[in-house]
Amino acid sequence: MLEQADVENKDEELKRSLITFVVVGGGFSGIETVGELNDFGLYVSPGHGFCPQEQPMYTVEVFSDGSRSPEVVKKDILADTGMVPSVYEHGTHYVVNHKTTLGTLERIQKYPDVQEIKGKYSGKDASTTS
Repeated sequence: MLEQADVENKDEELKRSLITFVVVGGGFSGIETVGELNDFGLYVSPGHGFCPQEQPMYTVEVFSDGSRSPEVVKKDILADTGMVPSVYEHGTHYVVNHKTTLGTLERIQKYPDVQEIKGKYSGKDASTTS
């Protein structure tokens, strides 16, 4: 796929789709996979059009007091991030790896049960939709 993306000069949408990877899951394996894809992308970037400046990715952890149903919180996080979070500790710890903005974090912080949000930069992702 990367070789085809390297020679694709006419169709930017096709080129972008060839260098787009989707990782499902925000647990250890998902986070490690995203990190490895990021490292690989940086390694091949000069020849394959990978642009690490496009989309920063963060692993975001949301800690709640457990007063709301985990399913409700999960749906709220999905609505704000576009990603389904992994749920831990009986619905008081949520983890999602996604492109984020300050606005997204502010919306999540306003949930009535949120006690703390932690984030860790996990790389850049060249997948965007325009």
